[in-house]
Amino acid sequence: MNFGNWNVTPAIKIAILFTWGSLSLGSELPSPGLISVVPKPAKMERLGGTFNMTRSTVLLVDPGDAAAKQVGRHLAEQVSRATGFALPVLERSQAARRTTSITLTTTGCDLSLGGEGYQVDVLPGRIQVCAPDPKGLFYASQTLRQLLPELIESPLKITGNADWSIPCMKIRDAPRFSWRGLMLDVSRTFMSKNLVKRYIDLMGFYKLNRLHWHLTDDQGWRIEIRKYPELTRVGSKYAEKFNEMGGYYTQAEIREVVAYAADRKVLVIPEIELPGHSLAALASYPNLSCTGGPVSIHPFLQGVNIHEEVFCAGNEKVYEFLQDVLTEVVELFPSPFIHIGEDEVPKSRWKACPKCQARIKSEGLKDESALQGYLVGRMNRFLQNKGRRLIGWDDILDGTVTSDVAVMYWTREGGLVPIVRAGHDVVLSPTDPLYFDYTYEVNSTRRVYAFEPVPEDLSPAEVSHILGAQANFWSHLVRNEDGTDRQIFPRLLALAEVLWSPASLRSWEEFTVRLEEQKKRLDLMGVRWMRELQDSSRSR
Repeated sequence: MNFGNWNVTPAIKIAILFTWGSLSLGSELPSPGLISVVPKPAKMERLGGTFNMTRSTVLLVDPGDAAAKQVGRHLAEQVSRATGFALPVLERSQAARRTTSITLTTTGCDLSLGGEGYQVDVLPGRIQVCAPDPKGLFYASQTLRQLLPELIESPLKITGNADWSIPCMKIRDAPRFSWRGLMLDVSRTFMSKNLVKRYIDLMGFYKLNRLHWHLTDDQGWRIEIRKYPELTRVGSKYAEKFNEMGGYYTQAEIREVVAYAADRKVLVIPEIELPGHSLAALASYPNLSCTGGPVSIHPFLQGVNIHEEVFCAGNEKVYEFLQDVLTEVVELFPSPFIHIGEDEVPKSRWKACPKCQARIKSEGLKDESALQGYLVGRMNRFLQNKGRRLIGWDDILDGTVTSDVAVMYWTREGGLVPIVRAGHDVVLSPTDPLYFDYTYEVNSTRRVYAFEPVPEDLSPAEVSHILGAQANFWSHLVRNEDGTDRQIFPRLLALAEVLWSPASLRSWEEFTVRLEEQKKRLDLMGVRWMRELQDSSRSR
């Protein structure tokens, strides 16, 4: 049995049976108690009574509001699996009187909530959801989903006298940061299209809104570029031990994933690595290297993962190639940001390359670091002409770049403050604690929850340059879905709360209580989360 992109395995069925004893329930389904929503809403006032969702409940939207209708249909689909209810989504003018209703509207809402904020009023007979933008309606719907008993996440229909109740309350909620993300590296270990969709589902559920898709690196080129077919014919696979790691996404699959994400209010930001971390591209087109090749794709080896072969910054054919590639990328991704990597670029090939040295001389550049800045500048101007913004790892600052270039901060000596004060917009992804390929002994869930994105010594104007943060999951140490799940969960829930909820509400002790309830939902979703040292076993 399948539902959407989730695999209904025997383990999930066992989890349901273990938790509740039977899939056929009488009155034993517990009534709502603890409010375990993650991330925690900004303001929440508990009222008396409950709203009872039944098969006669209807979802109501304003006449002609297609976006609200789409959110309503998505919510109806999510609750139908466990309840068996086929909740209709109707325009208010068409709806006959029902016993209970859930209204989704963008009319007359408090604009100060912003594009992702929302208000929810849960009353005994109706739920009123108001948000200035459909994104807020979607996030409100995910809050409602978490307010229902956790068995709402069951992939199997719950029969009997199940009581699908939501406690009456008032909620006013909006995110702290606009960039709440997860980076998935599909270059070093390829992930199927459906697995990427699965993580998008989980991101949306926890109100994360930026998927940084690391599509190319030394170990693999994972995106079809029609003008350069060798990129996927050669660059999408490499031999590791006795297995050939391979795979890539067609442009049709890319569009499918981007649209799927958009329905869940997740923006997909592609990364095309240059000029370093490019063995897969250079193995496909060795004439773009400084030496002319041959170039081999090497497996990832801890400690020796920076390779000398890079794009030749003195070769005009390289700029033609990169612009052609980015032209196709821009057509596939509506994201205002395009990530070009720029990290860990060795300069040894450039120092020995006549073309690179000639370029340094002709452009009046100081050295090879300035040559990297020259390359970034050309890519930046090209993307600006396409109506997009360039973002790169903080190594991009090794060469002189303009302040309009956005920076993804991960490890730069000197810290975050100088980057912000230079006028760059910044997304934080520091190795400590947001690298999720690291073990839990190094970056525990508690360390993630304690992370504070805003340094104390920044002015309000400077703080405005901090867009948010993301977790980075590098895939070189895992080879299957179980391992990926454990590296990401439950740490991602801690980060979701850090980036959404007001800092003043954060309490590790209170969060852990809600997290235990969330783990029951993760079990029902088939997510293999990690048990940390404080738990009775290391993993499940």
